Amino acid sequence: MAAAARVPPSPDLSPAPSQRPPSPHPNPYRQMPERRREAPPPILAPPRFRDEEAPPRVERAPFLTSRASQLLPSTLPGLSRVLQTAALTRQGENDMAAAKAENLSLVVHGPGDLRLENYPIPEPGPNEVLLKMHSVGICGSDVHYWQHGRIGDFVVEKPMVLGHEASGTVVKVGSLVKHLKAGDRVAIEPGALREMDEFCKIGRYNLSPSIFFCATPPDDGNLCRFYKHNADFCYKLPDNVTFEEGALIEPLSVGIHACRRAGITLGNKVFVCGAGPIGLVTLIVAKAMGAAQVLVTDLSASRLSKAKEVGADIILQISKESPKEVASKVEGLLGCKPEVTIECTGAEPAIQSGIYATRSGGTLVLVGLGSEMTTVPLVHAAVREVDIKGVFRYCNTWPMAISMLASKSVNVMPLVTHRFPLEKALEAFETARKGLGLKVMLKCDPNDQNP
Repeated sequence: MAAAARVPPSPDLSPAPSQRPPSPHPNPYRQMPERRREAPPPILAPPRFRDEEAPPRVERAPFLTSRASQLLPSTLPGLSRVLQTAALTRQGENDMAAAKAENLSLVVHGPGDLRLENYPIPEPGPNEVLLKMHSVGICGSDVHYWQHGRIGDFVVEKPMVLGHEASGTVVKVGSLVKHLKAGDRVAIEPGALREMDEFCKIGRYNLSPSIFFCATPPDDGNLCRFYKHNADFCYKLPDNVTFEEGALIEPLSVGIHACRRAGITLGNKVFVCGAGPIGLVTLIVAKAMGAAQVLVTDLSASRLSKAKEVGADIILQISKESPKEVASKVEGLLGCKPEVTIECTGAEPAIQSGIYATRSGGTLVLVGLGSEMTTVPLVHAAVREVDIKGVFRYCNTWPMAISMLASKSVNVMPLVTHRFPLEKALEAFETARKGLGLKVMLKCDPNDQNP
């Protein structure tokens, strides 16, 4: 090994004491009598073999970045791990802060008061999942809460997020959730149990007075970027079912429940009052359940045209006819009175027409909700044993709806006439209020506006 090289001392280039300007620092130690600086002791360089390369220059690692561990010397693995953990922690905090700022939500504050606001991302409980929302349809009830601030006894008394026709992607699962995982595409049933009461025990949980229901005061809906929901009421979508079809399962479920309540069987003739979204899904389900003929009435020619497109056998535009005259026309067009009438408007004249039109021993199902007090020819129904049944939302319908969509037994996509990004929700609601579209769909994922 060669002898250690001696480094020569650095020359003293400092000015003479008399040439130095007075020190501006108040430090008394800087004002002590100066003395001539002596040369520093020699520094011995470490020995090196002739072919040995110079040691790599160690960069100072930028703290709290995800690349910190890559820039640290390999001789400090412990410190590298500490800095990497700190970097990831800070990055996670930054991502969550950014996400919180981006949880855009559509909130109704009262009659006519609709706002886009940022809400914090909720944390799912043990039996819940956190969802990144994709598609949410606008329902007539959403518009009604916006315009009037109430529906019957359900009053908007505090800000409420709207939306309940929805689908999205699981991003986080609660500790007790086993049937779903992050990345699963799901359709959301908006009504979820809060307790196991007598109605839940017999399978009619939709009648439970304590049920949670999206966008029904005081419960928030899911017209937002991120939303948490009971995992038992989130249903995984097959690959061949789109997000929009998943969102349309909610109105489709109303049609399924109504047709079940009506007892539609093969060969039935069915009269559907109203060609709005609910009337059309009822028509679609009735045909899928084997109805031989379905006649649809409405005031709107454009809606009746859509009814014809999705499978109506006969359409009838109503103008100024009396309920009895409508019933007579229905019988004439079908060749007989229908076994089943499903009323989807809630309008008093339509309910009256339904009673007059239905065959003796048949069934009238009331889906549309109108005035609390309605005048109807009840004796006319009683003496002919026309059963009158009500419908409140739905229950146990999502599995059937998903199977029908996956097998292509039904096609609900023609119902969607308008699409808006969540940022244009106010414009979308105005479109729905004016009746310019049939089903208006809001797209909540800014990075995926596909159906």
